[in-house]
Amino acid sequence: MIFKSNFILPSLFIGIVAAGTIDTNTKETYECPSPYQPVGPDNYCLLIDDRIGGTWDDMRKFCKEWNGDLAFFPDANLLYEVVQYINKNGLNDSSFWIGAEDIEREGSWVWTNNHKDVRMHTPLWAPSRYEQEPTGGLSQNCASLNKDKYFFVDDGYCQDRFGVICDPLIHAKKKSSEIPDEVVEEEIPVAGECPVPYQMIGDGCFLIDVVKTNTWYDSKNLCEALGGKLAKIDDANLLGDLYEYFSNRSIHVSLWIGGSDDLQEGTWLWEDMSLVKMGTPFWGFNMYEEQEPDGHNRENCLSLHSDNYFFFNDLPCNNLAGVACQYDMRL
Repeated sequence: MIFKSNFILPSLFIGIVAAGTIDTNTKETYECPSPYQPVGPDNYCLLIDDRIGGTWDDMRKFCKEWNGDLAFFPDANLLYEVVQYINKNGLNDSSFWIGAEDIEREGSWVWTNNHKDVRMHTPLWAPSRYEQEPTGGLSQNCASLNKDKYFFVDDGYCQDRFGVICDPLIHAKKKSSEIPDEVVEEEIPVAGECPVPYQMIGDGCFLIDVVKTNTWYDSKNLCEALGGKLAKIDDANLLGDLYEYFSNRSIHVSLWIGGSDDLQEGTWLWEDMSLVKMGTPFWGFNMYEEQEPDGHNRENCLSLHSDNYFFFNDLPCNNLAGVACQYDMRL
């Protein structure tokens, strides 16, 4: 099957090209090998096509025709950026093949381009009412971003026909004519620096208390009394680190974190007044497999919900739950 000779750049690339200009004042632009274009603030080069449909094998051949491979997501934050782009540009009528499979060994999901293990569970894989994906067993061995599951990763039949996301394996580089960035050294906390009773989880200091449950407001006061705040989770990789922590310790209690839409219904804010990221891969599903939040003005406080694989879930603020406090190492 020959793709390159018949390939026409879809109109969606126009929007991505515009995203390639980062700051016109400093003339910082990024180049990707054609026809790839930068996606998200980190300018990750991808080819996203919802107009050419094919099987998983067909779409992998298509990517190789363009000197790439099916896309992989070593950083869960890239999934957030891709889903934001898909929704913003009206591409949500198609699912998209990506480069993960367990064809060689059932249950051992690997990225096709480097054969490294795919991160399982939260935050990449779709939640469901009864069991988190992948659930297809021997018959579903190829991974997609599934439109029916809000573009979480899902296992599917390799012969299904979906759109494609390709990765060129060579990513955006700044043009030589641009002004270099100012170097800012960021202090990153290392293990052992967390004050008692906090401990290092991922790159942050957290206190997880599931012994005593409280309302959201009482939990907020508890964290402040311990020199911290309710946890702020705006990094999808951190959400995965917390999930692993809970799973390894068999924690089955929901936990309050520091988001609320109490000030204005539908506008979710952290305690520092920054916006909570919405959609995949942060928010889970309700019992009807619709994406949270769904509580409207009845549920105004944010939790990591144990029945929802510790994805975000809105709950009534007076519900009782455990707490995830966070200590700011920059203080």
